Amino acid sequence: MSTIVLNPESAAALRNCEQTAVLRDQDGNVIGCFEPPPRLYKPGEIPDFDEAELDRREKRWEGIPSAEVRRRLEEQR
Repeated sequence: MSTIVLNPESAAALRNCEQTAVLRDQDGNVIGCFEPPPRLYKPGEIPDFDEAELDRREKRWEGIPSAEVRRRLEEQR
């Protein structure tokens, strides 16, 4: 894989992309596409955690330890 270092203006433009962008040279020829990483929230929009809800979910959890999962998978071999 090649690495291309962008000038500060191009880097800033790509950081602000929220969807796929077509990259073109100065003559308008398509160079490629840039797809930004998926974002669950926009910067500054991460919600506060509800401690009571986290406690409720933890108490309700009925999972099994990973060691038990491994044991069961080994039995199926």
